[in-house]
Amino acid sequence: MPCSVLDAALLNPVGWVPVELDFLGAARPSITEACSLVRVINLSNVEIFISHDGINPHDYVGPVVGSLTLPAQTGASPSNWVALFAKNSMIYVNGAAGIGNIVVAGYYQEG
Repeated sequence: MPCSVLDAALLNPVGWVPVELDFLGAARPSITEACSLVRVINLSNVEIFISHDGINPHDYVGPVVGSLTLPAQTGASPSNWVALFAKNSMIYVNGAAGIGNIVVAGYYQEG
């Protein structure tokens, strides 16, 4: 299960911040494997908005252990096909700077 963590102190209310940053502050993929389920867990004291493209807000996650579960398979049609989030996908967060972390966890089958 790959995880990415973002310190809420890095949040910016007027811009989108990628969840995974390297030690120089450059963006890295938030999801490093092709996942069937992705969870965004807000362990900070501020509300956040989630974006899949870094431009538009797509989801909201409340503060203090709020979470958002994104199942890839639920909306797949026909249901006997496998739907996955793309490997090396980016997830962006927007919100006021706060205290705590935002965690993105991806669930996939090794094999």
